Amino acid sequence: MNTSAEHIREQVDPVQYIGQYVPLKRSGAWFTGKCPFHNDRTPSFAVHVAKKRWSCFAACNTGGDVIAFAMKYHAWDFKTTCRELSVWANLDTTAAPSRKAAQDPQTEAFSEPPPMDWQHRAESIIQRAEQVLWSDRGETVLGYLLNERGLHEETIRAARLGFVPAASPEDAMYGRVIYPDWRKDDGKPRRVPCGITIPHFAEGALWGVKVRRLSGSPKYLAIDGSRPTLYGADQVIPGWRVLITEGEFDALIVQQIERTQYVDISGVSLGSASHKHLNRRWWKYLQSAPEVLVRVDNDPAGQTAAAELQSLSRSIKVIQVPTGKDLNDFYLAVGGLKAADWLEAQFSTEV
Repeated sequence: MNTSAEHIREQVDPVQYIGQYVPLKRSGAWFTGKCPFHNDRTPSFAVHVAKKRWSCFAACNTGGDVIAFAMKYHAWDFKTTCRELSVWANLDTTAAPSRKAAQDPQTEAFSEPPPMDWQHRAESIIQRAEQVLWSDRGETVLGYLLNERGLHEETIRAARLGFVPAASPEDAMYGRVIYPDWRKDDGKPRRVPCGITIPHFAEGALWGVKVRRLSGSPKYLAIDGSRPTLYGADQVIPGWRVLITEGEFDALIVQQIERTQYVDISGVSLGSASHKHLNRRWWKYLQSAPEVLVRVDNDPAGQTAAAELQSLSRSIKVIQVPTGKDLNDFYLAVGGLKAADWLEAQFSTEV
């Protein structure tokens, strides 16, 4: 018998399991009760029978499946939770896991952000790049973000996008600026690519700064010392559906649609198809999602990334935009309202 997380979600009745700890009363398609995670005077906690989901509609404003409930209620880690739920439901705990051991989120160390000195130095570059973007020197680049990427000024500012111009003919030739006062471990001066800066913040830390170059190959580079993260992780709302995109601009479009069209979809990004492996640190942002979709480029790198993600969970579905090469193109072609309607139609669940 398969005891993967997906199988546990299928076999464990959340009403029966959660009902051991929360007195529940039937109300249509829901079972309701007082939330165990905050001082709840009136019932704001509910379990949906058909969807096998629980939600707190008050102070917690969170939700998830039976695994998420057990983890939160008992303060268990993912592995312990799956084992305890398997025992509770009398499932086979001796079966081989459905994922490869190398991909098991419990066999991998948590990724960590760069050292604080690196973060402070990179933050100063981000601030400088922001100032340039909103000055006369950044007018052309700002126009590109607004008109060719479809981003609103509010979205650009919230994401803290910026612009590093070439400071000299040599910088322009090689597409990077040398910072002699910020040196790498080997003593060499650090080089910052010229172009649009895309900071990667998560959990109160600066994990990296990616730069979209205006010309040359590769199109994207990162400041030395940056570390992979799940871009937009802090924007994920527990219990909301999640769309994983390949690029940051795609994720920002999803976040913009969510904000302006009021759709309950969180947009996150791998940052690159080369970052197809998702470190276990970021799994918690996806575990409470009722459904996770992936939109990557339809090329070998994108297909490899999609296959890697799907190997982690059978519930992950890959989608493609009906027109254009990415979500930004599609958004510009059809507008925010139609893009929102299309996005919601890709999901099979409602929240």
